[in-house]
Amino acid sequence: MTWKQIFKLLFTRMLPVVSVGATLWVLLFSNSCANTTTPPSGGPKDTIPPVIRKVDPLEGATMVPVKKTKITFTFNEYVVVKDPSCIYLSPPLEKRPKYRIHNKSLIVTFESDLDSNRTYTLDLTGAVADNNEGNMFPGYTYVFSTGERIDSMMITGTVQDCNTLKPVKGATVMLYKDQADSAVFLQRPVASAKTDDWGFFCIRNIQDTVYRLYAVKDENGNNLPDTVISREYSDAWKLGDEPYYPVNDDKNGDLFAQYQKLAESETNVVFAGRLGAYKYYDMAPCIAAA
Repeated sequence: MTWKQIFKLLFTRMLPVVSVGATLWVLLFSNSCANTTTPPSGGPKDTIPPVIRKVDPLEGATMVPVKKTKITFTFNEYVVVKDPSCIYLSPPLEKRPKYRIHNKSLIVTFESDLDSNRTYTLDLTGAVADNNEGNMFPGYTYVFSTGERIDSMMITGTVQDCNTLKPVKGATVMLYKDQADSAVFLQRPVASAKTDDWGFFCIRNIQDTVYRLYAVKDENGNNLPDTVISREYSDAWKLGDEPYYPVNDDKNGDLFAQYQKLAESETNVVFAGRLGAYKYYDMAPCIAAA
């Protein structure tokens, strides 16, 4: 057999093997080279808010310690606190709850002791978002008790501006067992809640008793007692009433001086406004003076 015949025979037998090898090479390595013209894709945007996986102590826990109380909310992803003021405890303490983030958990603590035999709620609505896309946690109200039982009554309603009848967002709605008018200035409420974007509020897990309800804009967030509450009532003039005030004559000036001396001896009362200073004021300066 000549060399030409030998080469032809080898080529005929090896051609299928070469074809299969070339095909495998294309399939295996055609996508391995870097694509320098198209940026890498990060996948679809995360639009799902975080979800609570675990709460410690459990929801509805009783006999929770009143000292060094710690509540841990564990989420399914890493979270951040967007608005600390939305971590809201009812009944409120003198200072707002404190918090810290540890891994995927939000840990809430309190600077002062809780009351014994008291049902508490801790609202997280508007406070928490996921760490990556900022998806807001839809909200959750956690309830626990330092006593043996959980109170089960609730009050709902809507707060509206008395002039415009528009809903008031972010108002603090407070309940008092003390029916005296001065209670709102001297005490913290026995239960409270914040209104939402539509002025709606829900104060839950309260005792079955008679309450007096107030709604204020608690600008300094201390749940009273030094929040300024102003009231002004209009009255139609009738014959015999003073058509204007103050009347700055000697008689009324001497009378005001006597009242002012008495007012200076009072330590827990602020005399302000038109009658308090015996001057004509617009309402804004009255509130500023208070």
